Amino acid sequence: MTSEQRKEYSAKLVASRKGNHPNTNIPGKPRGLTHAQWTAVKEEAKRDAKRIIAKMKDAGQLPDDPRAVEALEKAVTTLRASQSPKDVAALGRLILDFTKPKPAQKIDHTVRTAEDILDEMAADE
Repeated sequence: MTSEQRKEYSAKLVASRKGNHPNTNIPGKPRGLTHAQWTAVKEEAKRDAKRIIAKMKDAGQLPDDPRAVEALEKAVTTLRASQSPKDVAALGRLILDFTKPKPAQKIDHTVRTAEDILDEMAADE
């Protein structure tokens, strides 16, 4: 091969590998996945998120604000695609905080009147 042919061949190889190498730095992409694999994981996560949001909508668990629904859908998508246990825990807590009501504390107050207290004291004697 001549030097020009080697340069063309090298450029062709670099172009074919560009963005499809496991060590390509894409924010949020786990190491070891190629760009094509990461795209497939994200698409699957988007489909899951749409299905989950539809179920939440049917159950009436979505907030009224469309921006909040969009943010919730993004959180669910990121949760489904994430490999980090730290991210999964944080996003799971975030989603539950905004979709499920927190349990109310039940406080049982008995209000006694003065007459009730005097009746109890009279009964003891």
